[in-house]
Amino acid sequence: MPRSSIPRVKAALVAALDVALPDDDLVTWGNPRGSKPREWVMVGNVRGLQRAAAQGRQRRKEHYVIEVQVTVTAADTADPQEIADRAFDIAAEIEELLRADESLGDVEGLITAEVVKTDLTEGMLAVSAGQTSGERMAEVMVHVACETRI
Repeated sequence: MPRSSIPRVKAALVAALDVALPDDDLVTWGNPRGSKPREWVMVGNVRGLQRAAAQGRQRRKEHYVIEVQVTVTAADTADPQEIADRAFDIAAEIEELLRADESLGDVEGLITAEVVKTDLTEGMLAVSAGQTSGERMAEVMVHVACETRI
C-alpha cells in the first residue's frame, strides 16, 4: 500500500500556519512542550479513510480531517466573550489561508484542504484534578477536511 499523505500534508499545514499567523501565536505539531503562551495553535489528531480512486486501479484516495486546536487563555477576570472572539479571530485566519490556497503550496497529492466545521469549548484551566488555575480559556477546534491521491 502506498504511504499515507498525512505526514506531508500535516507538515505543510504547520509550516503555512506558522507563516500566516502573528508572531505571538505558537503553532505546533501536536501538543506544545513546556509552558504554553496565552495563545497557541496545535495541529493535532487526524481521522480518515482510504479507498480505491477508480475500479481496477492501483491508485487510492485518502479522505481525512486534521484537527487544528486554537487555544486562548486569560485571567479569570477577563470577559469570556472576548476570549472566545479572539480564538475565533485566529480560526478565521486559518480558514482564510485555506480558502486562498487549498493545496497548501502544491503539496504532492493534495487535491483540497478546507475548513468544514468549527467547535467551541470554554471553561477554566485545570491545574490538577478538581483544582483550577484561575484562568479562563476558549478552544476553537477547526476541522480541516483533506482529499488526497496516493
